[in-house]
Amino acid sequence: MHHSRSPAKATTSFSSCTIVFLLQGVKLRLPDSTSHQTLSNLLSPYHTKTHLQQNIFFDTPSLTLATTHRAALRLRFYDIDSQDILLLKAKPVISDGMCRIEEEEEPLDPSLTWACVAETWRTPNF
Repeated sequence: MHHSRSPAKATTSFSSCTIVFLLQGVKLRLPDSTSHQTLSNLLSPYHTKTHLQQNIFFDTPSLTLATTHRAALRLRFYDIDSQDILLLKAKPVISDGMCRIEEEEEPLDPSLTWACVAETWRTPNF
């Protein structure tokens, strides 16, 4: 199954011109480790850097976000706090084998992000 999120938009303005960048993500479901290794070997000449990523998910004890709203809220840490993001995914739609998911991202100050994990009451202040 392929997974594609709905285009995430980033805008940049130059004088009177605004440029919108669109992002598409794809996830492949590979049948086994041999298929994974074959794909890794095929893509390895194009690999330039490995980014470390950590995700911490939030939900209610009864998993209301996931079960009732089909949503996920998480803090994402890139390369040991070089960039932190609060990310909300919601409203998945599957059509023709593709899953499209709305995403909202909000960059966070890395110095505050781990405090939000330790003291979750801080999260609503964003």
